[in-house]
Amino acid sequence: MVADTEQVYILSHGRDNEIHVWDINSILQKSLQRSSVASVASSITEDLAPVFSLPVNALNFCKMSVLAIDIVPRQQDHPTSGQGSSQEEGASTNLHSLSRTHQHIYIAVPSPTTATLVDIYDIVKPVRLFASIGRQDDGFSRATANPSMETNTKWGSVMAIQLFKKSSARILDISTLSPQDDASSEKLHMLLAYEDGSLALFADNSMSVSGGQQSSGDGAKAKAKAKTKMDVLWSTNYHRGPVLALGISSDMSFVISCGSDNLLVEYNLFGSTQGTPEVRQVSLKANGIADVKVRNDNKILALAGWDGRIRIFSCKTLKPLAVLKCHREGLYCIGLANVLEMTKESDERIFAEQNRLPTDGSTSASSASDVITADSQDVESKSRQVNDNDSSSSDEDGDSDLEDALEGRRQWAKRHWIAAAGKESRISLWEIY
Repeated sequence: MVADTEQVYILSHGRDNEIHVWDINSILQKSLQRSSVASVASSITEDLAPVFSLPVNALNFCKMSVLAIDIVPRQQDHPTSGQGSSQEEGASTNLHSLSRTHQHIYIAVPSPTTATLVDIYDIVKPVRLFASIGRQDDGFSRATANPSMETNTKWGSVMAIQLFKKSSARILDISTLSPQDDASSEKLHMLLAYEDGSLALFADNSMSVSGGQQSSGDGAKAKAKAKTKMDVLWSTNYHRGPVLALGISSDMSFVISCGSDNLLVEYNLFGSTQGTPEVRQVSLKANGIADVKVRNDNKILALAGWDGRIRIFSCKTLKPLAVLKCHREGLYCIGLANVLEMTKESDERIFAEQNRLPTDGSTSASSASDVITADSQDVESKSRQVNDNDSSSSDEDGDSDLEDALEGRRQWAKRHWIAAAGKESRISLWEIY
């Protein structure tokens, strides 16, 4: 799901060889405009179309990875060009709705030609930014510091993808065994988990191409080639079977991998020991973890197991905290609600918006109709006093109702939810610490 303060998009990746982007706000508006509930079931799919569709190859076991960055405020004006045909304007209407809320929405999926490579698209433009990532070419051969990374190694199909973009901390490049410069921290990074249990970290190298010592033709070719490639920073293998899922922390400091074996492995994205990332691993009591998620406060993580169990672990110690039993068959996916922080400033802002009062506490200027003469001042003052009493009582009732609503909102914000679904077509909802 991709969302800003006003617009919510849901991305669906199915077996129909397409990824669809849906505008939930427009779907809800059309549903409310139905004359009856019966008409919704009969015609709900007739006039609802996705905002954007991306053809992909669904003959693999890898889920897509979505990264929405550089959210633009919707209040910002976007100039519209009057040039071009009306047909082009109609075709770009849906994409324009994405560009009003986001500058980039990256989607990484296995390549249509082979499941061992990955392509990255930016659906806002739309364009394919990187093609065939993961090929064991010169990008792999240059990282000779890692003995586990060999150019002739067959890693198998890509099983899990995780896109992220680090904005402040530095990522250690083991090919040089030194921190990269600050510019690299703004690059797009991608983790790929493979069928043989290996994990590799890639980074965008398109900004590192320098044409100072090249001719214009060679520089253009090198730049075009760099746009289709990503450098590998490190690779390692701790699993004894395919890696099925990756979960990354909200601060992009560590990532969790799990798979068909009974290992839970944590990788430190910004630490290195002799050319490999620092890791911690824990042995589970059961084999097979289909999905893993890290909560946004980086305190707990949740695992969805093949045995139908939901396992909760501490991110700090990797010690088990709870095992939730509800499902009788294997789980496929799991989700953790974000921990919300209700500040006093947000409550005051909501209070001011609901009452339609200026946030600075100033009162509006009187209109010409409010000016009264000296002869009728006493009569009107009495009537105003009565009206003020009535309005003050109604305002007090409205304020108390709003305060109750805000208190309920605070209570809901304190609740921590976990949802899981599996083979038996049931979704379980849990409240946990």
